[in-house]
Amino acid sequence: QLIYKNNIFWWSRDNKGKTVRYICKGKNKYKCPAAIVVNNDLKEIIYESEKPHNHVPITDAQIKTYLAFQNLKKSIESNPANSLTSMYNSTQESLVRDGVNHRTIAKYFPPLLRTRRGLNKRKAKHVRHQPANLEDLSISGEFLCVI
Repeated sequence: QLIYKNNIFWWSRDNKGKTVRYICKGKNKYKCPAAIVVNNDLKEIIYESEKPHNHVPITDAQIKTYLAFQNLKKSIESNPANSLTSMYNSTQESLVRDGVNHRTIAKYFPPLLRTRRGLNKRKAKHVRHQPANLEDLSISGEFLCVI
């Protein structure tokens, strides 16, 4: 996914020559014809479709909420020991500190009840599992034991 000119684009396909085609997120909902092609090596837009978006672009506040949720997912993966609820709440608090309106957060930041399952799956992939008892613990190498 990428954001360009206040529109969200989704990956569509990899083209020949290290370019990638992205289509507007509004393709299904609004039948939006807009698309772009990005050169991955140069990190630049090399083609923008002549057909314009047929919906309004998202606001800067919506972009902030979208990016905050993406960062929350990354944060959950890098800090799996932290509480999911506290990380979610602190992300919302940071949006308020950044000047995002409460109504915008309520409308565009996904509710925890709807996203908890997916976020917990992300978290579970990165949690280090501890053995249930010491018999399951395997220690290899040379160690000095002080009793």
